[in-house]
Amino acid sequence: MTAEPPSATSILGSQPPAATPLVSRTDVEASLRVLVIGGSEQARSLQRRMAEDGIQVRNTSARAGIRQVVRRPPDLMLLVGDGTCGLGLLRRLRSVSTTGIITLGATDRVQECIQALKAGADDHLSPPFDHGELVARMWAVHRRTAPPSQPLLASEAEQPLLIDLARHEVIRAGRRLHLTSTELRLLELLVAQAGVLLTHEVLLRHVWGEGYGTESNYLRVYVAQLRKKLGDQAGAPRLIETTPGVGYRWIGSRTPVSQRAEELVDA
Repeated sequence: MTAEPPSATSILGSQPPAATPLVSRTDVEASLRVLVIGGSEQARSLQRRMAEDGIQVRNTSARAGIRQVVRRPPDLMLLVGDGTCGLGLLRRLRSVSTTGIITLGATDRVQECIQALKAGADDHLSPPFDHGELVARMWAVHRRTAPPSQPLLASEAEQPLLIDLARHEVIRAGRRLHLTSTELRLLELLVAQAGVLLTHEVLLRHVWGEGYGTESNYLRVYVAQLRKKLGDQAGAPRLIETTPGVGYRWIGSRTPVSQRAEELVDA
């Protein structure tokens, strides 16, 4: 006989409705955009509670989850797991997205937590958990995984490279670089996930769109163009490292600087 899934109360804990938001919007400049993946009552309950906290939240089924993530990338994902099927979806989500993921377990078994973290989750909570703790963990994961808001000094060599993701500007040796929109999206994704090996599929889906995933020749052309403009070399990379047949990784430094990009442009 199949066991009944835990109720919303068992997942969220017995708590009265919050009188005020658990996290003030002043904590972060913009409201967090969260995608709750799962069609259960637990998922719908989470959606209602987070909306009360001023969080922009939408709910989608596991079947439509991948498409939603690619078409309308959220700031964070909450995956309401259901055992093996949930782990399979988690691995698929991680293969197409670098956005932070928190999994909400169906049981309190330690093994479930270990499996979720190994499959790509950034954090995991087991029932019953406190809603306030969940919201706090959401902001913590978002801080670790969100693109930096300050300009970044990516190279301190003779020709310093400044990347301002917020303003979509790149300054090399005091001169603003003219990057195409595709080159800029590719650079922003690499820099935002510095140190992480991004597969061809992840890069293609994020930069070109949902219908792409195998056109590695596109990446070769655009990475070569990007390297040339940034002053990087494939044979001795300082910024973009290639893992043949797999993907690319940003290996340049990411030192935050106080100046805005336009302040560093030569007159």
